[in-house]
Amino acid sequence: MFPRLEIGAFSIYFFSIFAALGFASFVLLFVLTLDKKYKVTIDELWKSLVLAFIAIGVGVGGAMLLDATVHSIQNGYFAMAGISWYGMLIAGLLAFSLLHRLFAKKMKFQLSAMQYLNLIAVGMSLGHAFGRIGCFMAGCCFGGPTDSAFGVNFPEGSMADIVHGGQALWPVQLFEAVGLFSMFAFMFVIPFIKIPNKFFEKYCKGVENNSFYIYLIGYSVLRFLLEFMRGDNRGGVLDLSPGQIISLIVIAVIVVPILVYYLVLRLMLRKTGFTEKHNITKNTCVAFSVKIATVVGIIGWLIWNFFIKEKWEARVIKKEILPVQEESMAVEEVVQEGQIESFDNVNKED
Repeated sequence: MFPRLEIGAFSIYFFSIFAALGFASFVLLFVLTLDKKYKVTIDELWKSLVLAFIAIGVGVGGAMLLDATVHSIQNGYFAMAGISWYGMLIAGLLAFSLLHRLFAKKMKFQLSAMQYLNLIAVGMSLGHAFGRIGCFMAGCCFGGPTDSAFGVNFPEGSMADIVHGGQALWPVQLFEAVGLFSMFAFMFVIPFIKIPNKFFEKYCKGVENNSFYIYLIGYSVLRFLLEFMRGDNRGGVLDLSPGQIISLIVIAVIVVPILVYYLVLRLMLRKTGFTEKHNITKNTCVAFSVKIATVVGIIGWLIWNFFIKEKWEARVIKKEILPVQEESMAVEEVVQEGQIESFDNVNKED
């Protein structure tokens, strides 16, 4: 909770330091895993990095766009002033998957899109954890007031201090960082454990082949629970924050098709050979679900921006912003009248 590092005349925000550390750790893990574990060629390594950097750029745009959209719903105006992790996550992963699909044959990638996504998920959990430490140092994404021993007092002038007036707050940023570090350790270490047991070997291989799903479901559950402890109001629906709503959507998009695959397709259609004949796997079911969610999301966003946004913003301004402005103007008039009366009294006494 020290916003800046100052060395003489030199000053840099700790959030920038930890964001850079998270990015560097992701890139380093991405490169080392491709080189040491999968032993890809130098050519594929560079091509993979190019696709990853493009996806990250798209992810940053998605992070700004989602944050601006959420605030336009809450405040009645559209302004890109912040970022949302879910926006970066969803836009970045979709961009990388699409780029891999378009250029896989032309660039002759050795790894499938799912292998890349599993690899990205492990590095993303590590980089994200460092980013949350940066949030703690900056005093953003803070928790609500608490009297417990875990309460933290943020420096005077920080956003947390301004909103909650110096009260002790839940360090939800650190809780989230601990959860992300734990997920990283689980996904990174388990596949390397060698125990001569068929069940354990199958379990380790399952973790390695499903890191992408483990990260998405694990983080969504973690985020959903921690949102109840957050103290920065970002609006929401039915007492759920935007982060919780997106968490539920992510869990549904991933878990529902997996359950359909294992409980319906494999159990009911395995004897007929339907799944083998049509090459239906768990990953294809999830991919189909993601495509539907993406199409619905894009259509919903277009409908919002072209048909609903202006009416909603006008409604918010009329119901929330104008009454506040009128109230403040009334207070100013009362103050001014009071000052005039006091001056009149002084003149009469003189």
